[in-house]
Amino acid sequence: MRYPLRLRFQDHFSIFFGYYSAALILLLLLGLGLAWDYNRRQSLQQIATWPEVTANIKSAQINQINTTNDSGPGWSISVALSLTFKVKETPVITNFKRSFYRRSSSYYASTLSDGKQIQIRYNPKDPAEVSLYPHLF
Repeated sequence: MRYPLRLRFQDHFSIFFGYYSAALILLLLLGLGLAWDYNRRQSLQQIATWPEVTANIKSAQINQINTTNDSGPGWSISVALSLTFKVKETPVITNFKRSFYRRSSSYYASTLSDGKQIQIRYNPKDPAEVSLYPHLF
């Protein structure tokens, strides 16, 4: 027995609806990922233009966190620094806290200690906002 045209269309629609939904969700996730990557790149380009200055580390707390799970070994580095530096002869005291997941970040973070001088970049609009770019990116 042949189905009426309406039923065949419904069968076709229900079979491919799952595929269409999956493709739409995949495209949406891809778009979000591309937007996030573009935003991150823009932010790093902006930070690269900030002025660079030598800062003193008043205190440094570096923690390596083991994040091993079923998919394999992993780790992250948590960095908390209290920094002092001068902007146009005005002293600035700020805190820098961030977590990182790259091996190069781990090596650089392990060299940070109390009293050490390091190169940082600061936001000229808000000198309390600092970055250890490119060392920890």
